[in-house]
Amino acid sequence: QYPDLFFTINDHEEVDLIPGGSGVKVTYDRRTEFVKLLEEYHLSLYSQQVRAICSGFASIVPARLMQLFTWEEAEILTCGSPLINLADLKKHTTYSGFTGPDDQTIKIFWDVLEAFTNEQRSRFIEFAWGRSRLPRPGTWNKPLGLTRLGTDPEQLPIAHTCFFNIELPPYDNFEKALKLIRVAVDYGTGSMMLG
Repeated sequence: QYPDLFFTINDHEEVDLIPGGSGVKVTYDRRTEFVKLLEEYHLSLYSQQVRAICSGFASIVPARLMQLFTWEEAEILTCGSPLINLADLKKHTTYSGFTGPDDQTIKIFWDVLEAFTNEQRSRFIEFAWGRSRLPRPGTWNKPLGLTRLGTDPEQLPIAHTCFFNIELPPYDNFEKALKLIRVAVDYGTGSMMLG
């Protein structure tokens, strides 16, 4: 017998795991029953919320169709791929104040993103757009905008997340661009503008 253990759980208030559980002590013989009830309690704690999420999701994608997909496929269809495809991002990028994709600063910018790990690229997308993934192919409705920012190559880039736009200083070398873009992406440093 466990002298201070009853068939209850204290979850901001005492909850009986069986009818009258607050008066039933956990004995050695009933220990596995107690553990099973405790596990069931925790596993069903948010059932109502999970049902609501499933109901909302089913209003977009019929539940019977979800059986056709693996969880990875469903994730990509609803959230986009966790892998940042730079070729796809380049195809969906516009330039303002630069001569185009052949501009020195733009070449350096893409070299920086090539040097980034996928996790860093994902953080860059979040810095630029407020979300960490690109849209799935065929669903792009907004390109990444790269806009020239002044004449000082020592500045941090500025993000306008509502517009998926980055104001990019005229970086003239890779190391400087890598350092300043990483600082902006990793810390924001007051340069991320929600606009």
